[in-house]
Parts: sequence; C-alpha cells; structure tokens
Amino acid sequence: MLGSLSAPIFDAGKLASAEEVARLELRQAEAQYLSDVFEAYKEVENAISEELSLEKRFESTKYAAENAKIAADLSFQQYQRGLVEYTTVLESQTRYYDAEVSAIKIQSQLAANRIKLHLALGGDFAQAKTDVEEAR
Repeated sequence: MLGSLSAPIFDAGKLASAEEVARLELRQAEAQYLSDVFEAYKEVENAISEELSLEKRFESTKYAAENAKIAADLSFQQYQRGLVEYTTVLESQTRYYDAEVSAIKIQSQLAANRIKLHLALGGDFAQAKTDVEEAR
C-alpha cells in the first residue's frame, strides 16, 4: 500500500519535467514560426522593391533604345546623303541593338521577379495550371 501511495509523488517529478520540456518545445516552435513569418515578409518586401527598381530601369532603357533607333535612322540618312561614313551607321545600329538587348534582359528579370513575388506570397503554379486547363 505504501508503494502505491508514493508512486504519484515520484511520478510528479517526471510530469513536471515533461511539462517543462513541452513548454520549451512550444517556445522553440513559436520562435521558428516568427522567424519564418519575418523571412516571408522580407522576401515579399525585397521582391516589391526590386520590381519598382526594374520598372524604372526598363523605362529608362526603353527610352534609350528609342533614342538610339532615331540616331541609327538619322546616321543612315546622313550616310545616304554622303555626310558620314558607313562605320558611323554601324556604330549607331550597334548602340541601338545593345539598348534593345538590355531592355529585353530587364523584361526577363521583371518576369522572374514577378514569379519570385508570386511564390513569396504563397502562390502555387500547380493550381494556376489547373485553372488554365479548366478554362479550355
């Protein structure tokens, strides 16, 4: 009878330590959750910030490409009139093509950034694919 009465007393130490372990595990899970939430916010903020930066770069690069196209056309007209050598035309065309390539690269970066933002916001491409297939 004495053994059955003392058993709960000795088990109380086990229960108290198990409770403390559970409490510590809960705190650790909470800390990990908060870390994950902050990381997600950081990814979204970075993607939005990068989007704005890329859009500005794209606009200025597109403007530069338009000006380079005008300059290339003008240099070709001047060449036809005998005012400049053909190397001037080639240089103008090279600047125009380089500006166009830069604009295309920035467009690609914009698309990649939008995908990154979509994923950071919890987007799912599998669902989007299903929606597209259902629309057909």
